[in-house]
Amino acid sequence: MIDSNLIYRPHIIDIRIPSDKDIFEKLFPSSIIIDNIVGQLKELVKLQNPKLKLTAEHSDKLITEYLNGTLPENYGLWIYYPWSNKLVHTVFEKEFIELRTIRNKYKITHEEQALLHSKKIGIVGLSVGHAIAITVASERICNELRLADFDELELSNLNRIKTGIQNLGMKKTMICAREIAEIDPFINVICYHDGIKDENIIDFLTKDGNVDVCIEECDSFYEKFNVRYKCRELKIPVVMDTSDKGLIDIERFDLEPNREIFHGLTDIDDIDKLRSLTPEQKIPYLYQIVNEETMSTRLRASLLEIEETITGWPQLSSAVSFGSGMTTDVVRRILLDQFKSSGRYSIDIENLIKDAEAKEQETIVSETTDDINIDAIITPEDNASTIIEKAIIEKIVSDAITAPSGGNAQPWQWASSGNTLLLYLNKTRCSPYTDLNDWAAIMALGCATENLILSAYHESYGVKKELLNLQNKEFAVKFIFTTKDSSGIETIYHPQHYNSIKIRQSNRNNSSLTILKPEHKEGLLHAVESIPTATLTLIDNRDAIIKIADIIAEADIIRFLNKFLFNEMMSEIRWNRKEALERPYGIELDLFDITAKERIGFKIANSWSVASFVKKIGGNALGDMSRKQLLASSAVGLITMPQLDSTNFYNGGLALERFWLSATESKLAVHPFVALCYFFMRIETNTVSYFSKQEIEKLKDLRKRWRDILGTPEGAAEIFFCKLSYAPPAAMSQRIPLEDVLVVK
Repeated sequence: MIDSNLIYRPHIIDIRIPSDKDIFEKLFPSSIIIDNIVGQLKELVKLQNPKLKLTAEHSDKLITEYLNGTLPENYGLWIYYPWSNKLVHTVFEKEFIELRTIRNKYKITHEEQALLHSKKIGIVGLSVGHAIAITVASERICNELRLADFDELELSNLNRIKTGIQNLGMKKTMICAREIAEIDPFINVICYHDGIKDENIIDFLTKDGNVDVCIEECDSFYEKFNVRYKCRELKIPVVMDTSDKGLIDIERFDLEPNREIFHGLTDIDDIDKLRSLTPEQKIPYLYQIVNEETMSTRLRASLLEIEETITGWPQLSSAVSFGSGMTTDVVRRILLDQFKSSGRYSIDIENLIKDAEAKEQETIVSETTDDINIDAIITPEDNASTIIEKAIIEKIVSDAITAPSGGNAQPWQWASSGNTLLLYLNKTRCSPYTDLNDWAAIMALGCATENLILSAYHESYGVKKELLNLQNKEFAVKFIFTTKDSSGIETIYHPQHYNSIKIRQSNRNNSSLTILKPEHKEGLLHAVESIPTATLTLIDNRDAIIKIADIIAEADIIRFLNKFLFNEMMSEIRWNRKEALERPYGIELDLFDITAKERIGFKIANSWSVASFVKKIGGNALGDMSRKQLLASSAVGLITMPQLDSTNFYNGGLALERFWLSATESKLAVHPFVALCYFFMRIETNTVSYFSKQEIEKLKDLRKRWRDILGTPEGAAEIFFCKLSYAPPAAMSQRIPLEDVLVVK
């Protein structure tokens, strides 16, 4: 016995046939009767006499003539819908189809409509596919529809599936097939209630003749690819509507049987690995199929929030309805051989119909760096004794510029004359928003100084240094090279650190939870405290690290969602190796050991329009990467100096480089998380013009929570914070060529 919940075909009853008449007479007393046969006949005679303006009397006469003695109640067919217990009176099938399609003319000619009557269309996936199926049936561009979906209707589906709540829990195939039958009982609908599977896909595509077009709208990435591979084998064209930015994807495997799947945009070589993907795991493949250039801002922002604040990617009824119209139009023209191309086509309504664009808010532009006249600041005594070759100067500076800097900005410039070398800031590579008073850049000069001293010692030179405050340079350092035994030269903390200069790196690779070895902890503390007044706080308590990870994650969200900080941060990212080589400062994305979703998230979120919408919806995903990284720490470390000024940051840079080189010797990975320290400095110095009131209040709260854990004294300079772990080695960041940062007179 057939389950009544699986009945989707109506009974077509012709009372001229005795057995049908018996069925009709049994059904009639208990059914809901809908009898509009006279109205249909009026339409029919009007159709046959388009030039006449028919009066009611004339119309009745034409109907009587047309019926040729048959009473209206005995004419035509009766359609019984078991699921609604309705018995509907219609004209005969040929007349019904003629009336149903009359308003198509002459957008579709009589000959074209006849050709379409022979076509079969398969639709896989009945969320977006439901709207397409109804539109296809309404326009009647085929005579057979094959519908495949395994899912049942949920309440959340009703934002895009136009049906009633009485159908909740019902198979989507059943709902769609019944609605088509209620529009046109003569379209042959075949349902695959279990969806498309390996066992039935050939049957779906080929039974009683191949489908002429396959419309693919399923969620399963395995089936998306499997459908295309099978359609390519069978030379069946595939059409897909993405319901975002009016994007339609067309693959004419009927005309191009060797065409690459998804236009060659994917690198999938084994579709079996696509089975049973979670929504998060689907994102990288979705990104390949529909990359960020063809995604709407809101979809890009939403993808970041999958499995954070939403469970799957969103779709709107308006976009689905719009797409169903476009898909039906494309499919009709394919069936009529009026359109032969493959490709993807977008009709972005939001871009076509929009307000005039508002003027962008101005941002700070870093000032240019003028060449410095080193001869004007060299005294006769500076070059009095030691002679140093140009090649040695270049070697020493090459070692110096392997030093770390915030965002790998490399904010240094060098000028050399005789045995004197000047180091000063290149303001064009300073960060105007994150870096208060260029202190982070000055700290980088301190790091470079430590390298320079080690390199000079390695080359058998001693170094004397003098901090300068030049009229046109806010901070500079003069180095004079002399012999190792000269008085007044800089102390060498750890000569063997020289061997670590060129392998020191920011290591963002994933790590496992491993306890920090006591000897490594002692070495780090000793390295930092070798600089008077520098302090290192090491924390390896798990509860404290969890709290710190939450604080950093919340601060990252502020950084992503503040326009000034966002633009500055994105200017640091190099999205591929080619870009990293062309602009060898900033951070290459490939140096982050992140998941495919996180990598896609970075790329998706690389425009302010996306980030600003994430801000609007209160997204949480943007801090997850930092939180995850910090939770895998062996320890975290904070280097502080007594107060906020340039000298303390410069000396803090010396301490930082000693710390980092010591970590490198111990094979410890150092992963910086410094931005929050600089946000706190702005809060404490009330230099907060580009923060909103809400951001300021949030940062004040984070500051309190931070201080409760780390205990930093009031007024102290928190110059560097990092994760410490045991992780696989990382690749080195690119460096600006020496000739671009050094002038030798």
